[in-house]
Amino acid sequence: MRDVEIASIFCSSGSPDPKYVRRSFQITADSLLASTLGRSSSSGREILPEQPEAYKPAPSRTTVERFTRLLRKSTVGIMVGRNLEALLWWVGPWKSAELDAFIDEFAPDLLFVPLYASAHMNRLTLHLRERTGAPLVAYVSDDVYSLRRLSISPLFWARRIGSRRLIRQVIRQCDRLYVISDTQKVDYSEALGVECSVLTKLGDFSGLQPPAPDDTARGDQIVFTYAGNVGNGRWKSLCEIGRALDRASELGHNGRLDIYTMTPLSRRMQRSFNCCRSIRLHSPVSPDKLRRVFEESDILVLVEPTDVKGRQTVRHSFSTKIVEYLEAGRPILLRAATGQASASYLKMRGAAMVSTPRDDLEQQVQDLMTDRDLRLEFARSGWNLGRENHNLETELPKLESYLKRLAGESPAPRPDIDNA
Repeated sequence: MRDVEIASIFCSSGSPDPKYVRRSFQITADSLLASTLGRSSSSGREILPEQPEAYKPAPSRTTVERFTRLLRKSTVGIMVGRNLEALLWWVGPWKSAELDAFIDEFAPDLLFVPLYASAHMNRLTLHLRERTGAPLVAYVSDDVYSLRRLSISPLFWARRIGSRRLIRQVIRQCDRLYVISDTQKVDYSEALGVECSVLTKLGDFSGLQPPAPDDTARGDQIVFTYAGNVGNGRWKSLCEIGRALDRASELGHNGRLDIYTMTPLSRRMQRSFNCCRSIRLHSPVSPDKLRRVFEESDILVLVEPTDVKGRQTVRHSFSTKIVEYLEAGRPILLRAATGQASASYLKMRGAAMVSTPRDDLEQQVQDLMTDRDLRLEFARSGWNLGRENHNLETELPKLESYLKRLAGESPAPRPDIDNA
C-alpha cells in the first residue's frame, strides 16, 4: 500500500521493519521496570527509523526477556515468568506523556490491532481507541477467549477470566474482527455475538510453477524438514515422526528429519531428540536460507500438540508456516489432533497427509517415503490451494480496499484529549 503511512506501537525488543513502518514507539519490560523503580522518567520512547537495507529482524533481547526466556526451560518457570511479567505490566506506568504525544502527532485514521490474551495489550488498544476515536479493526490468531483449557492454577484462571472481560470491551469497540481459521470463525461468532471474517497469511505465487515430478524425488535419502517452535508438546509429535523414520530405516527405507528451531530445549527434549537416530537438530537460519532448505527437502513437516492440554491451546490456530510450505511446492505431513483448525483445513482440501493419534503414523511415513506419485499428488494439491486461497496478488487488494474505505469514512467524534 504505497499511499498508506503506518506507525507501530509495540511492547517487545527489536524494531518493526522500516520498509513497512514509518514511525514506531516502543515500551519494553525493561523500560517499564526502570520507570516503576524511578530510574527513568518515561516507560517508552519513539524509535528513530532505520534505512531498510540496514534493518535486522533478529532482536537483541532485553534483560527481562532474557530472564523469562531462561525460565521457559521448565513448566514451573514458564508459569513464574508469565506471572511476573503480567504483574509488572499491571503496576507499571505504561501510559506516559511521550506515548500520548506520539499518538496525537501521528493522528491515525485507522487502528489495526492484534487481539491478545495479554491484559496490557488490550488496555493499550482501549487507550488508543479512546484517545483517537479512529475506526478499529482487530485480528486474533489464537484462542484467547474460550474457557476450553486444562489448568489447575488459580492464577491462570484469574488471568483468563480477567482477560475475557477486556477482550469483550475491545470487541464492542471494533468495526470488524478478523480471525485466523474457519474453526475460530464459527466459535467466536457464537461466543462473542459478532460477525467475523477469516484472514490468514498470504504468499507470493507469482512466477512460480506447479511442482514437477522431479521435485519429489531428489535422491536415495528422503529428507523431512520441520521449521518452527517445538514447545507446547510439539517436540513429542516430532519424536513420534523420528521413531517412525527409525522404524522405516530398519525396513530398508532411508530418511531423516531435519529440525530448525529457536525454542530453548529442556534436558527432556534434548534427550528425546537424541534417542531418535533419524533426527538432526539445526540452528535457525534466515528466511532466504530457509526457503532454500524447503526447496531442497522432499517432505515438509507440520506438528501440533496432541495431548489434552496442548491441543486445546492450538484448536483454533493456523500455522504461519503453512503458506510458506505451500509456496515451496513440497508435500506436507501434518501431525495433529482431530479437529485442530490447520488439520481440518488441509485434510478437507486434500493438501496434506494428515496424521492423528488414531492413525498409523509409521505406515503413513513409509507410504510417503516409497510412493513418489503420492508425494507429487500432495505437493500439487497444496500448491494449488495456496495459489487459490492465499495468493498475495488476488487477496491483498480486497483487504486494502476494505481498510481504505473504513479509514475514509467519517471518524467518530474525537474525544477531548486533554481530559481523556
